[in-house]
Amino acid sequence: MSQRPERGIIRHMTRITRSLRTLSALALGAAALLFVRPAHAQPVLIAADPHPGAVFAEPPAAVTLTFDRSLAPGSTEIVVTGPSGERFDEGTVQVDLSSTHVATVGLTPLPEGEYTVSYRAASVGSSTILAGSYTFSVDLPEPTLMMVQPLDGQAFTGGNVPLQFAVQYFDFGLYDNRIQVFVDGEPVEQLRGLETTVDGLEPGVHEIGAVLMRFDDEVIPETFTEATIAIAQPDAESMGRGMAAAAPPDPGLQLSLMQWGMVGLATLVLLGIGVWLGRAVRGLPPD
Repeated sequence: MSQRPERGIIRHMTRITRSLRTLSALALGAAALLFVRPAHAQPVLIAADPHPGAVFAEPPAAVTLTFDRSLAPGSTEIVVTGPSGERFDEGTVQVDLSSTHVATVGLTPLPEGEYTVSYRAASVGSSTILAGSYTFSVDLPEPTLMMVQPLDGQAFTGGNVPLQFAVQYFDFGLYDNRIQVFVDGEPVEQLRGLETTVDGLEPGVHEIGAVLMRFDDEVIPETFTEATIAIAQPDAESMGRGMAAAAPPDPGLQLSLMQWGMVGLATLVLLGIGVWLGRAVRGLPPD
């Protein structure tokens, strides 16, 4: 009778030992899951330029994405689309050779609007692809146009009038930007610069106007500027001086070769007659 309690105690201790071993194995497995990093995990985006939600007053020239690990060659794709779905990226993604965590794609000129950056990337030795997207916006300041010359009310003595402009937030290298110049309401020139000359204006009062244009034929009406000028009517004396100044110089008497020969022959004949007369006079008797 005394051996039964001992056997019960032994069985109980055996169960406790087995339970402790099971708990230890589970704890070691959990620790391995917590602290052992998978060898082929997908990359994680840790930085972006432009960053998500950014608003730019000047369009960025490129999109640069930075990941937490080296990227597999040819695995990274960055696509930038505009409000209507058209692409504005240059297509070829460049991975920085000094830091294979960084990928960059160039951008074509961006007009105003919201843009979506979509990306796909895989790390070296991994078949798991990271895919994501975010947006940023371009909100350009309104462009301005100012006519520096001529001044409103300025008078000119001739019909050639120099024009000079100043612009803000308007790049002639983007969006086919240009200045449309008007004379008396009629378009005369599309200018891709800040200076030109209007030639041949008749005497009288004229309106010189200009407005900014971009893309195909988009006019920015709020940039229209205008100046009233006058071309003076020249008086007769001024016209005479102008005609005299513009006239070619007098070349003098111009004879052909035959005419020069005849002049020479006549000169010889006259000299001969003079010599004969002189001799005849010396041969006459004195009075």
